[in-house]
Amino acid sequence: MSIWVREMGLADRSIWAEMRQQLFDDLSIDAQNKEIDDLLEDEDCRGYIALDEDQASGSVQTIAARVWEEP
Repeated sequence: MSIWVREMGLADRSIWAEMRQQLFDDLSIDAQNKEIDDLLEDEDCRGYIALDEDQASGSVQTIAARVWEEP
C-alpha cells in the first residue's frame, strides 16, 4: 500500500473542514472554513493531507511554526 502526503490548498478546504469538524464539533462548518482561510493566509502554517492509492483521504495534519526569539 502506498501513501502520498501533500500540502493542502484552497481546493482542499471542504475535506479539511469536514475532518476538522470531526475533531472540533463545537465549531460550525462556516467557522471551520474561516479558520482554514486564516491558516492558508498564515506564512508560518501549513496543512498536509495523506492519501491512499485510490486518492482517498486518510488524515489531515495542520502544522504551525512559531518564530522563537531569545529574550
